[in-house]
Amino acid sequence: MCSIFIVSRRHTKLFLEHLRKVKKVMIAYNMFYIKQGYPELIEAFNIPLDEYTHHCIQQIEGWENQRDDLLAHPILEHNRSQEYASYIMEAIVTGKPYKIGGNVLNSGPLIENLPADACIIANGFNHTL
Repeated sequence: MCSIFIVSRRHTKLFLEHLRKVKKVMIAYNMFYIKQGYPELIEAFNIPLDEYTHHCIQQIEGWENQRDDLLAHPILEHNRSQEYASYIMEAIVTGKPYKIGGNVLNSGPLIENLPADACIIANGFNHTL
């Protein structure tokens, strides 16, 4: 129970941080805050007109730092998560079969009493990409 609360609290904090960032960008482009005849409102309400530019610069710097770090440590190590996509990607890259449940086109048809262009749920469907 305690670990669920901690995760929930962490996600709440990240969500609120995201909302603060979005709010700053939204204010800069929202017609209710920026009025053509009242330029003094920009200063009065501290509307950050260049916030998005600063955000982009920080994002690019982060990517550059990440690139430098990856190049400095060419051997990447990670622990596989239980995320579904990692197993699908492994199957695509290695050709190793992996059974998935997913939506597919009823080509063939896989289910004879449905139209060939219907989208169906196919559990354990084997398909080579």
